[in-house]
Amino acid sequence: MRIFLGSILTASFLLPAFAAAQESPRYPRYDDEDVREMMDGDVKVSMRRQDGNLTRGTALGLIQAPVSELRTIIEDFGTHEDWYPDMEDSTVLRDHVGRGVTNMPWPMTDRSWDINIEDGMRTISGHECFTSTFTHIPGSGNVETTYGYWLLCPWTDDTSYTLARYVLNVDLGVPLPDAIIRSSTRRMLPGVIDGLREEHDERF
Repeated sequence: MRIFLGSILTASFLLPAFAAAQESPRYPRYDDEDVREMMDGDVKVSMRRQDGNLTRGTALGLIQAPVSELRTIIEDFGTHEDWYPDMEDSTVLRDHVGRGVTNMPWPMTDRSWDINIEDGMRTISGHECFTSTFTHIPGSGNVETTYGYWLLCPWTDDTSYTLARYVLNVDLGVPLPDAIIRSSTRRMLPGVIDGLREEHDERF
């Protein structure tokens, strides 16, 4: 079942047209209780307002799959529409550039956006991780801005698991109601990690 709130989040992680904002990947913080819950399949999420209409959401989970397999899914932007909540279209325009369309709830219009994408391995807090960062191309689509990243790191105790972190910043140009923020925290953000997990199970 598609989650329409995913479109809201995806569209809202966009910056003003005059500035291509970005966020550098960071290794997440977690405690023993977080680990126990993530090993049971739970996804740790947060969502909060930033300056103006910008909203920031994060999702963190453990996936029983190696980084090498999960990264192929993230790098395959053209198929994100198959598993990312409420993404109606994901098109590769050229190397490192993608276009997405997200389904918005009535009476809002669907949101479209072009992003620059940079994929690769890098050392994050002493861990060799795969990162995929994305930044809004100013003037594209009908969002103010969007930027964020994927971070995939081998789990320290068992490298057959991957610690997956997703960070999304978005500005739709209008404030998001509190009810949508609460629902997105409960449903859309976990759906991103769960969608990646399910797509992996189908492919591998």
